[in-house]
Amino acid sequence: MKKNMFYTAAVLLAGAVMAACSGSEDMTSDNAAEPQKPAQQGVVELSGTIGGKGNLTRTIASDGKGSWAVGDQFAIYYQTTSGHSTAVATINSVNDNGAANFKVSLYYPKTGESNVTLIYPASAHNGNGGIKANALAEQDGTLATISERFDIETATTGLNVEDQADKPAKATLNSDVQMQPQVCLYTLNLKKNANTNLSATKLEISDGTHSYTVNPTGGTPANSFTVALLPASGADFTFAATTTEEGLVYTKLDNVTVANCDAQHVGCVFDKDGNVYSASNGPGVIYGASFSNKTLVSGNFYTSNLTLAAGAGGGITPVALIAYVGTAGDVETSTSVDANASTYKGLAIAMNDCSSSNTGTGNWSGTDPYTPWCSQNSATCTPTENVKSNVADARGLLNGIAMTSTLASATDHTHWAAKSAANYQYDTSNPSAALPSDCSGWFLPSLGQWQLIIQGLVSKKDGTPYSTAIEHNTANSKMQSSYFNSILTNAGAALLSTFYLSCSEYSSGYAWHVYFGTGYAQSSNKTGKRHVRAVLAF
Repeated sequence: MKKNMFYTAAVLLAGAVMAACSGSEDMTSDNAAEPQKPAQQGVVELSGTIGGKGNLTRTIASDGKGSWAVGDQFAIYYQTTSGHSTAVATINSVNDNGAANFKVSLYYPKTGESNVTLIYPASAHNGNGGIKANALAEQDGTLATISERFDIETATTGLNVEDQADKPAKATLNSDVQMQPQVCLYTLNLKKNANTNLSATKLEISDGTHSYTVNPTGGTPANSFTVALLPASGADFTFAATTTEEGLVYTKLDNVTVANCDAQHVGCVFDKDGNVYSASNGPGVIYGASFSNKTLVSGNFYTSNLTLAAGAGGGITPVALIAYVGTAGDVETSTSVDANASTYKGLAIAMNDCSSSNTGTGNWSGTDPYTPWCSQNSATCTPTENVKSNVADARGLLNGIAMTSTLASATDHTHWAAKSAANYQYDTSNPSAALPSDCSGWFLPSLGQWQLIIQGLVSKKDGTPYSTAIEHNTANSKMQSSYFNSILTNAGAALLSTFYLSCSEYSSGYAWHVYFGTGYAQSSNKTGKRHVRAVLAF
């Protein structure tokens, strides 16, 4: 039906003259065991006209018009002598003014006045006077298809069946019946950003109760989709598009968790349950966005430029990227804070640098977030065994969990870097999101732990074990972040840029950091601002 609403006019009558009628079979019935009667008894023919295209309530066609077409079918749900039944009415001709003529047989309708429900299209009827919740599940994103298949409309009106004794029964509908739309139309124009369109081969929409899938005709990528949706009040709509561009896809590794992963899983990420995922880039990436508290009203047309952000395939939120895997006890030597420290075998770095947006703490500055190691540089802040001015000694420090706790809880002055690492939130939309049970809490890595992270990432890059030590002010091209950053970015993690703080002290005025621009360790003034990347042990 290339139209928008129905206007049912004068409908009339019929005699009990047919035992069956083509195109008007009973679809559903709760009185299937009707007593057998002579062929001409109990069958009432209803014929009439549905109003033309001048009586529209909304636009479903690009020209703003609509009309009935021969072959259109709508369901009539009516009362019988012992329950309810459904008949399918078929449009058999269309007048010059767009009005449509139909004829249908009703089986054992209740005599006298009763209510009937009309549902277009007939295929949308759920058999009980309502519409199927999944009637709109599969669409192609065009107005033409919506007009023909998904323009769901209903009306409730009166049916009068007059039993005239020795004459054929007479059936009429009340005049001036107007079908009301049951869906709203939503046009989504997909955008990668404010200035760039995004084409997709599939669009999925959910309001939390109903789901819709839009597949463009012929699988041809499209930028704009018009979809028919059921009305919703205050719903949270989520959207996902399968795009034609390359992007991030996470694939779960069956039976691999942070508890049993090994060195070959460096570069993978894990979720809050500890499940490990490999990451790849390619077409078919799932992008996602959400609109909260949207109210969509039947008969209304809505439009939106939906900007879709890169998201994880399968809807996971990665917690951290696996950067090093060794054997139990390799990564943290101090058990003073975490009794499980001796069992940890690996290190994983946060997907992003710490910043005020995900820590709520720290003395941050600039759009590229920096924070000082602490608020003063005139005192030793950790136990003397953690203060190492010799790089060989500092490389042996594997105590980030313990030293982060010491620094973050100090009361004499504030240690911004340690506090920021300890307070890192991997999911800013859910600050209380849990960590895997097999992991430590977030901490600021020691210089020795930074060395393990670098060695693990270089081993992944080279495909062979890498054990070269990090040096003080001596460049190493393989330890430059530009050498291995592709491992991070391929997994969706932010790259490591320049200076990153450790929890290891150099002296009362200086702390150790890693300079990834040239690939070596340096000491820096404790009040100087540097990057912070939080780490987990597992």
